Amino acid sequence: MFSGVKRNEVIKWGVRAVAIFLIIFAIFIGHMLQPKTSRISIQTNPKARVFINGSERGETPTEVETEEKEIILRLEFAESPPIVYQELVRPEKGTKVIVRREVGEGRGVVFGETIFLIKSGPQAASFITDPPGANVFLNDQLVGTSPLTIPRLAPGVYRVRVELLGYEPREFEIKVVEGFETRSLVELLRKV
Repeated sequence: MFSGVKRNEVIKWGVRAVAIFLIIFAIFIGHMLQPKTSRISIQTNPKARVFINGSERGETPTEVETEEKEIILRLEFAESPPIVYQELVRPEKGTKVIVRREVGEGRGVVFGETIFLIKSGPQAASFITDPPGANVFLNDQLVGTSPLTIPRLAPGVYRVRVELLGYEPREFEIKVVEGFETRSLVELLRKV
């Protein structure tokens, strides 16, 4: 039916068609497997009502899953007088964001940290403080001054302490996970 040359050409075209199909299929599957949402964990002291993009989502502590690329997080603390805190959060798909906020005792000032767990190459931890220039300690060892990135940090749980003259020290824990960057944005509370 086919000569030897034509048969080889038909086989080559068949192999090419299968290869093209497999490439398109792999791209489709890769797209389908990409995360579509991010998770935001919100923790406060004292408890607060949580609003995301104007919609009430309950009371802290709470965890929210979202597809939004940008959210306006609003926390309403039932203090006297009432205290409202608002923050713009830009979660990347497939990440986890931890928002921790406290009210400064007797001052009506909100402070705390926002921690992003971001898929990256080698694991790392980075610290950005407001104001900048704070000393950053991991497990009671001074590691540098903010803004600071510590590349290739071993996976595990670390106790973080952030200190800056004229501000209350801030302590919290981070978890460094293999293949992720743990990025901490820390708002410090001025001493009175």
